[in-house]
Amino acid sequence: MTSLPADSGIAQQAELQALRTMLTFSRGTFSLSFAVCNSPALRDFLIDSLRRDCPGLHVQTISPGCTDILAEAITPVDPDDLPGLFLAGLESCVPSSQTDHPVLRALNASREAWAQKFRCPVVFWVPEYVMRILYRQARDLMAWRSHQFEFGPEPADLDRAGSLSVMDYSLAANLSLEEKRFRIAELEGRIAQAGPDIPETLVPYVARWMIELATLREVLGDPAAAMEELDKAVDLLAKPSSKGAMGDDGRDRLRAMTMGQISDILQARGELDEALRIRREEVLPAYERLGDVRSRAVTMSKIADILQQRGQTDEALRIQREEELPVYERLGDVRERAVTMGKIADILQARGELDEALRILREETLPAFERLGDVRDRAVTMGQIADILQQRGQTDEALRIRREEELPVYERLGDVRSRAVTMGKIADILRARGELDEALRIWRKEVLPAFERLGAVRERALTMGRIAGILQQRGQTDEALRIRREEELPVYERLGDVRERAVTMRKIAGILEARGELDEALRIRREEELPVYERLGDVRNLLVGRTNLALTLLERGRPEDRAEARGLLELALAAARELGIPEQERIQRMLDGLG
Repeated sequence: MTSLPADSGIAQQAELQALRTMLTFSRGTFSLSFAVCNSPALRDFLIDSLRRDCPGLHVQTISPGCTDILAEAITPVDPDDLPGLFLAGLESCVPSSQTDHPVLRALNASREAWAQKFRCPVVFWVPEYVMRILYRQARDLMAWRSHQFEFGPEPADLDRAGSLSVMDYSLAANLSLEEKRFRIAELEGRIAQAGPDIPETLVPYVARWMIELATLREVLGDPAAAMEELDKAVDLLAKPSSKGAMGDDGRDRLRAMTMGQISDILQARGELDEALRIRREEVLPAYERLGDVRSRAVTMSKIADILQQRGQTDEALRIQREEELPVYERLGDVRERAVTMGKIADILQARGELDEALRILREETLPAFERLGDVRDRAVTMGQIADILQQRGQTDEALRIRREEELPVYERLGDVRSRAVTMGKIADILRARGELDEALRIWRKEVLPAFERLGAVRERALTMGRIAGILQQRGQTDEALRIRREEELPVYERLGDVRERAVTMRKIAGILEARGELDEALRIRREEELPVYERLGDVRNLLVGRTNLALTLLERGRPEDRAEARGLLELALAAARELGIPEQERIQRMLDGLG
């Protein structure tokens, strides 16, 4: 077995071994990987080494100016006989001086054809600048990426923006459970090989591996283990050796990425105050000091997400319109501008401004993604349009969009998770139309198995909750209650997701109320649900909780309950008016009914 020269460093040795292992275990099945290497000489040495280890491995150099790489790749060899295919030279078709790259549009359009043509690992060898462009302009292709191997850059260059990429949540989430476990074992092996006294030149790599490992742990429903990895990365980056390895800028950038991921986990767990503090006090100042206007805008977007979750929609909307949009417009970033417009539409939809939300999606967001050839984000936007149409009662058109505009895209992309989410939304429409049997079949046969294969613990629990809702609607309250207590609650408690636990307790209270157990339902609403929303500053769920508590009190009908119910409804009405949401009309009618 060949190896790198002795002075190449532990990191590159680890990457080479990981690539060799991938070729062995993926033989006979399609997978898409990227090997990042800035040095053509080192790239050629690595490829020659791997060819000696893997006889029959086919290597092809992409022709300069090529616009159809798939056509070139399938010409010289029989795809069925390949142990692996290496493609080098993509940089000749993606010059850094240009902003439009037809070859990437073609790759996006042909991504599913690669899996049909090749039953072997396919590896693109690219320099880091091409990798950054791929992340921005070929997101559909990147969604298929199983592995990424880094052979460089040199330690002295590690302070450059984006030189160390980390697998993001959406890409990690769509790996199969087996692929996730393979990647975790691979990363753990690399970190262990680095040893307890990590060499200075290896610090940036180990930190990145820890961050990626944390992402995979989080996707698999173990946020505690994810936080442990992120804390290790923070500690590592605090050591003096990290500065020597990549300079102040490189260290600060990687630390900001790490703290941002910690904030994401805290936000998912409902710890909004601390998540917001980290974004404002730790991440934002770092990007401002670095002069990274794009990352600052992305951070402001995350802050807006938290504010929206807390019901502060006016400030969230202001941030998106005044802090994000102008940056992307100034940078000429059409895609990020479209994404931000989609988020603005989400807020307007939540506030009941459906016409304006629909206009933005149809006239601003959708055309942008169509011009970019971004089929995934176009499908996501069509899904947002379907959400609004469903809310307006136009269920036939919403169902058509789900089945004809969204689902086929995710199936072509091999995006198991997005397909499962879309099937769930189809089931929601069918349930609203009274087609309970078919909705239940979809949840049980299409959605649940997909999330189980992905190891998506939280999504599985949410799916079980949907099943429980249908069972309750059919009068099977015992089984619905069992699911809520045994299949959902323990998951949210293990994840530390206090909000989703409170929402589940609300649904348990609803079942108990339907069975006439009003006192226990009231106890849950008062002690298990409302205090959580108050602590989180979750205005919307708090007004829903207060409304439900008022209705339960009125159902019980004691003389003293009426005054308490009125006070709760008045608080809920004030919050609904502040948020500008349609529910205010229903709450007002309830108050009018009390006389």
